Amino acid sequence: MNEPTITCPNCKSEIKLTESLAAPLIEATRLQFEHTIAEKEAQIAKREAAVCEQKATIEKQEKQLTKWSRRTQGRARKDHCRGG
Repeated sequence: MNEPTITCPNCKSEIKLTESLAAPLIEATRLQFEHTIAEKEAQIAKREAAVCEQKATIEKQEKQLTKWSRRTQGRARKDHCRGG
């Protein structure tokens, strides 16, 4: 199996990535990904909270609209029965 290599940006020579050389690069990459994932998860949680808040607002408005609609229909029936 071929060992992974990197190319030196200055002299362009191939450098074999032994475990001791690769470990700091792997750790730095892992930390960067963990940070990115944590940021994304925080953004998602914020969006989910906003959606839940909007849903609650919509449900409250639907209840108010249903009450208003029932009152309006009740008034219309009373007026109709009175001959008005």
